[in-house]
Amino acid sequence: MDLTKKYFSKSEEETKQIAFSFSGLLTSETVVYLIGEVGSGKTTFAKSVGKNFGITDLVSSSYSQVSSYKGKINLIHCDFYRRSCDAATEIEPLLQKPWLLIMEWPKERLIYNEKKTFFVNILKIGKNTREFVIERIN
Repeated sequence: MDLTKKYFSKSEEETKQIAFSFSGLLTSETVVYLIGEVGSGKTTFAKSVGKNFGITDLVSSSYSQVSSYKGKINLIHCDFYRRSCDAATEIEPLLQKPWLLIMEWPKERLIYNEKKTFFVNILKIGKNTREFVIERIN
C-alpha cells in the first residue's frame, strides 16, 4: 500500500478491501487513529482490519467505549464518540503483547511507546463514496 496517495471507495466492499490492504502494514505495538464523521465507515474499517488478524466478532464500541479481542494479535478497539478515556486505567492494562490499538474519535494522541502510529482520515464525499488519507506518524 502506497501511503503517499489517497484511496477512494464507492462501496462497503471497497472500504473493506482498503482496510485489508492497510492491515498488511500493521505489526504488534501499532496505534491506529480513525478520524471521520458519523457514518463515514470507521467501524467497518476497524472490523476489516480485525478480520486480517483472525477477529470476526468486532462490533461498535460506542457504548462500552473500550473492547478487547484476541486473535493473532490482541486488538483493543476504542470508540470515544461519547466521551474521552482515562488511558491509564482503561487502555494500558489491555496492551498485552502482541497488541494493536484502534481508536475511533480520538480526543488526543496517546503515547504507548508504539512502534508505528497511523492516522486514517475518512471523508464522506457522497452517499456511498469515501476518501481515505492514511498517514504514518512514526
